[in-house]
Formats: sequence, C-alpha cells, structure tokens
Amino acid sequence: MTTPPSPPAESAEREASAGVSIGAHWPRRPGAVTGYLDYTVPDGATRFSARIGIDRQSPNTSARVEFSVLDVDGRVLKKESVTYQKPGTIDVPVSGLPRVRLKIALLKSDGELSYTHHLRVAWITPAFL
Repeated sequence: MTTPPSPPAESAEREASAGVSIGAHWPRRPGAVTGYLDYTVPDGATRFSARIGIDRQSPNTSARVEFSVLDVDGRVLKKESVTYQKPGTIDVPVSGLPRVRLKIALLKSDGELSYTHHLRVAWITPAFL
C-alpha cells in the first residue's frame, strides 16, 4: 500500500498525494539558498520513493539540480543529480525514522536565473511505502 506524505512538519502547509508533485519555482542563481520540505514518516513506512526532475515547461534547459533526502539530524540518506534531459528516481529506506527532509539545490545553470529564464523542479508522485 502506498502512503502519500502527510503535510510538512516544519514548513508551509502543502499536500502531496499519489499522482501529484511537490514543486518549486526558482528565479535564483546557482549557490543560492536551497529549498526543503520536512515530512513526518507514517507508522509502518519502510521506504520513501519519488520520481524527480525539472519541469518540461521550464525555459532554463541548462540547469542541473540535486535532490536529497535527509534524516532529522541532517545526514544525507540519498541524493541524486538531475538535468532537464535526464530526470531520475529516488528511493530510500525510512524504517525507524520520525521525519525526513526533502531538499533541492541548484548546482548549475547557464547564466543567472530570472523570471524569463527560471526553472521549476518537482518531486513527482512522492510516496511512503
């Protein structure tokens, strides 16, 4: 049975359910502040899984973004780097963890990002399994 993430524990309320993405829109430069969402791990969940990528409608096709899943102490459990042309999947064990942090960091972009040269990234169909 797939359990979608419950609302974030320490960030603005957002819901995620199977078939829905958690996204961010960044008019920023590489090295700028990263974005994250914290989620409570449901009882009985053993894994967190999601497809990850850069939205196909993003005008910035040169970007590279790192998606990470961290534990409550900030230790990286898994990280994957994606590009516009190469989305990915992230799957990480979460047994015994009270909470996880989903983190996104911009690693590369040709030129400074702007409102006309931005990118949108997404955790697609995130789920606790």
